[in-house]
Amino acid sequence: MAVIARRIGRPSSKWTRKALYIAVGLCGAAAVPLAAGLYSSASRGLNPLTAWACTSEKRGSLSNVSGWDLEIEHTTCDLFSRQEAVTVYASRREAGASGRRWFRSRAMVFRYVPGSSDDLLPSFESTGPDRILITVPSVASVAVQKYALEQTAVNYHIGHIEYPDPARLGQAH
Repeated sequence: MAVIARRIGRPSSKWTRKALYIAVGLCGAAAVPLAAGLYSSASRGLNPLTAWACTSEKRGSLSNVSGWDLEIEHTTCDLFSRQEAVTVYASRREAGASGRRWFRSRAMVFRYVPGSSDDLLPSFESTGPDRILITVPSVASVAVQKYALEQTAVNYHIGHIEYPDPARLGQAH
């Protein structure tokens, strides 16, 4: 009688091991999309822990500006307070690459916080060979401002910055 009670009360190590393998497999399968989402949000310049509260939409694009395709993306995050950002991405213009457009890598060139929701979007101009001018009438603050894309110089004309970065005040642009 004691032998029967011991067999019923204690699960076999074979089943315990199998359940453990299934649990580890399910956790690993759930970790892959989570890691992909975190990596995706970090590559867009967002905090990976709060990116689920953000929405991004493409606001415009311009092709072949000094050999670059430029895209404007507006991101809004509503976690505890509303935060907005406008980002300009650049990707190298490739002839006949319309089918491979999804796989081109983009580089963040310019990111700023708009002063208000009705502010104008940035405009782009090719001022010469290997020169791009990005113009914005007004911004609240500037987060990212790159001055070169490979061999192409990027210049900025920002009409008004409400909250300038103190570290940049002494620099000539």
